[in-house]
Amino acid sequence: MEQNKKLRNFIRTTIREFLNENIKPIHFDELYHGTTVDRFEGILKNGFSIEKQGEKSGYGSVLGVSMTSNMEIAKEHAEWAAEKFDSEEHIITINSKSLKIMNGSDFSDIDNDYNKAFTLYKNGIIDGVELCNMETGDGCEEFEVFVFNIGKLNQLL
Repeated sequence: MEQNKKLRNFIRTTIREFLNENIKPIHFDELYHGTTVDRFEGILKNGFSIEKQGEKSGYGSVLGVSMTSNMEIAKEHAEWAAEKFDSEEHIITINSKSLKIMNGSDFSDIDNDYNKAFTLYKNGIIDGVELCNMETGDGCEEFEVFVFNIGKLNQLL
């Protein structure tokens, strides 16, 4: 039994080392989140929340926060949210240099699989994924970055 545990730990460590060597995270200077003034106040008070996830977009099956590297797109999201929730728009700007983001082409290499990317996050390799593959142009409509590490994101508020 102890031998199996040692073998599992060795395999986990080996996989983690391999992934650390082969996945080179990218870093954005800033990321933006378009929201409303009311929601921004709640985020400042309580941080980004899994419980609120997907309320704006209706897409809540992946645990994390949708950000963008493009200020204009964040403005569009803030305008949309302000209209939907009858509030004023607001853009949250995060100094995101410390976030380790898997680049879009690496995300494509794992078949855009959020579960695989989330496993990389759980193993401490990445904090989120870029959904835009700059090599192919796939998914670049919103220059979206999905951040799994909500605790680290909240520290950057």
